[in-house]
Amino acid sequence: MRGDRRSNAALIKRYPKLFFSPAYIGPRGYLGVRLDVGRVDWNDLAKRVGTSYRSVAPKRIVNNTEMGRAPYPFPRERSRDGDMRRAGPHGVGAPAP
Repeated sequence: MRGDRRSNAALIKRYPKLFFSPAYIGPRGYLGVRLDVGRVDWNDLAKRVGTSYRSVAPKRIVNNTEMGRAPYPFPRERSRDGDMRRAGPHGVGAPAP
């Protein structure tokens, strides 16, 4: 997760078993979370991950997700019968796995 260096340092100091500074990217403001220790407050972690994502994601994607749209709209493709439709993740007319 990405955050303010001061708040990251405070979290690491307060909860050393849960948070850590990852090698290489820790000095750039990223915070590591150990998920295999004790109890994890998943609601708090979800808020932190969401905030972190919004701080590094392109603005267009952030605006789309905040408005309830899919972050990446599927492009339009020509279907087998020739009309234009939104392609899903498996293409137009392709069976889902």
